[in-house]
Amino acid sequence: MLENQNSYAVYNASCVNLFNGVTEPSKSRTDWDFSSTYDLFNLGNDIFTTTDTENTFLTSLPTLPSGEAESIPSPANSLVSRMNRSTSDAVYEAFQQSAGRWSPEKRHYRAAEESHLSLGRGAPTTIDCLGKWDPQIFSQNLLPSTRDQILAAIVRSCDQDNMAAAASAFPSAEVLDRLLKAFHTQHASLADSWIHIPTFQVTEARLELLIACISAAAAVSPSRPVQKFGLAMQEFLVFQLWSMSEKSNALIRDLQFLQAFALHLHVGLWSGIRRKMEMAGSFVGIITNSLRGSGRYRHAAYTQVAPRPEDDGDILEAKWKQWIHEESFKRLVYHMYMHCSQEALMTSGTSCMSYAELTIPWPQSQRLWFARSAQEWKALHLELRHTSPEKSPCLIDLLADPTKTKMIADFHDQSLIRLCLIYAVSSMVRRYRQDKSVFTSNGLSTTRVDILSDEVQHQVILHILNDIRASNDDYLSLPVEELIIHLLSMHVFAPFDQMELVAGKEGRAEVQRVYPCLQRWIRTRHARQAVWHASQVLRSLRELPHGQLSNFYAIAAYHAGLCLWLYGVLLQEMDTKHSDAFLCSPNDVILDGDESIQSQRWINHNRGRPVISTGRPDDRDGAYDRFTVPIHSPQALVQILLRSAMSRFMGMNSPLVDNICHLMQALGNIYETPDDGPPQTLRGDLFYADPVLDAVTFISLHRASSETRTIILDDVHQVLLTLISRPSAQCAILLTNGDLQDVRLIRPPKK
Repeated sequence: MLENQNSYAVYNASCVNLFNGVTEPSKSRTDWDFSSTYDLFNLGNDIFTTTDTENTFLTSLPTLPSGEAESIPSPANSLVSRMNRSTSDAVYEAFQQSAGRWSPEKRHYRAAEESHLSLGRGAPTTIDCLGKWDPQIFSQNLLPSTRDQILAAIVRSCDQDNMAAAASAFPSAEVLDRLLKAFHTQHASLADSWIHIPTFQVTEARLELLIACISAAAAVSPSRPVQKFGLAMQEFLVFQLWSMSEKSNALIRDLQFLQAFALHLHVGLWSGIRRKMEMAGSFVGIITNSLRGSGRYRHAAYTQVAPRPEDDGDILEAKWKQWIHEESFKRLVYHMYMHCSQEALMTSGTSCMSYAELTIPWPQSQRLWFARSAQEWKALHLELRHTSPEKSPCLIDLLADPTKTKMIADFHDQSLIRLCLIYAVSSMVRRYRQDKSVFTSNGLSTTRVDILSDEVQHQVILHILNDIRASNDDYLSLPVEELIIHLLSMHVFAPFDQMELVAGKEGRAEVQRVYPCLQRWIRTRHARQAVWHASQVLRSLRELPHGQLSNFYAIAAYHAGLCLWLYGVLLQEMDTKHSDAFLCSPNDVILDGDESIQSQRWINHNRGRPVISTGRPDDRDGAYDRFTVPIHSPQALVQILLRSAMSRFMGMNSPLVDNICHLMQALGNIYETPDDGPPQTLRGDLFYADPVLDAVTFISLHRASSETRTIILDDVHQVLLTLISRPSAQCAILLTNGDLQDVRLIRPPKK
């Protein structure tokens, strides 16, 4: 306990001996002048008057850290010095496209996207580009009359100049039908499915909900024209929802209306278009306040409908419909809570929903949720409800004691409950980082109480996350749970807001202002702990099935990648004595591997050389291959991030993913080294080829320097590329049919 209280003393050089095991000679009682006696109960005595000996002792104590940044000299090749005007502008622009603020312009208005409401002759409208469809999940057809109703509603809202084009080339009923079926197929695979598919009737559903479903499916199509059509539909949906709610305020309590609103927010937030993303963040308060105002966050709003063994016919059907209505609202609330938590993580903001106000009962099992009839629902309910507690617990019960997740019965949706619990911790993490940035950064945390308060909050969050991990059964937990836990753990240890500033999000001036703070952070155990968790995020992304990839996990990849890149950059500046060999050595610590004694030794004592694996599975034992990249090689690390993590999202053809990849590439270019030798042309199937990115990565290996160059291929099978000869060892990777075979030396190093 005493060691923890003095942990802040690293800022004072006088306490270095404490950490090096050097002890001062013991002092006698007379040395400390303990012979003096004080009448502690005589308040007339000034017991706080100190002697010369006491003054000497007090001045030798370590001082508390101040909020002012220390002046740390920057080397000539530091991040600040490399941030010249052109590089800084390129990184700043990449940040603005991916994670920056929207700058309104005259062309940014709803009618500007009306041209995309039509899929012309040149647009690919084949069935394959409209999304996968499982007829066992949803088989209803969208009638031509429904298509005409959708078209009529859209045309009424169009500008006069765009009406004819929208009406003449609006997609057929077959295209809209396939998009609707693709949406339900995708929605059924979600952990937080919140639209009841078995009772969804195309002919009875609100027109706004049908448009929202079609828009959501089109927005995730791999075809850009279909994507633009979906985003244009989403733009119209804003107008339609607003105008309908103005005509009838009662719609703000209607389930299908709120479901359509939630889909509109989802499409906008993950569109990758800053205007839509900001508008989605602005409108989210409408639905959250509506749910709050109708009492849907509280336990009393739900009656806990349950069938009896004797129920049958109309009575059973009515109970099933009532249960669906209540369960749909419960799942909508939990979906919006996860939505707001993800938005807060992406924007470094604050969620507009608090876990403390959610006393709503747990959602029930997905087996009950996907029951196709009242009889099936009754049979499953009678089978499962014997495992249900008498009083349905709520989210805050688990947050107070995460070990209770082991006791979640099959009667409840275990995966959704655990996900919501994890996202509840994300709100705690954001509050912790915000409090820490306010008080510590401004020098207000000047007392031991403040420091201990921060430490207690820090330990509480870690304790909850560890309890969640320990309580999860491997066969029950989802892969995404491990990913999000590591992402939140990274944020606990890393000042991510400052990281983005140092990377150039707000320009060169902010880089210079925050740079000293990150230089101090890089020396701490917290920095190494954050980097280890960031590496585990990348590992989880590699193992995540393609069907579970979403835009939020691309954000997670960006957060983890930025943490790794910035740590590597600062590590390179702090210590240039690291080896640059890319092949593993006995001292290598593979951060994206299994947790081990070596990884803990590096985290706690900074022993070993941190490396990241290329992420290529070894066919022999399923483990990762021996080829690794040192974390302090910025260019090589960026290419590994793009190839092993971001490339998994390429099939989505998402504008948001493209913007993140562009940002990571811009960061990698900061450390691009100029050519200093004559070109050398080589032919053959050498070098590291990546068919996913259509690129070849050349890696130079030397004890004194390292670099990575990516060259776009015209033909992956017949490689013709020009490499730069350098006065260092030139190495290339031999590939045969995409498999790693050998590492060849092209030119020996000059002595």
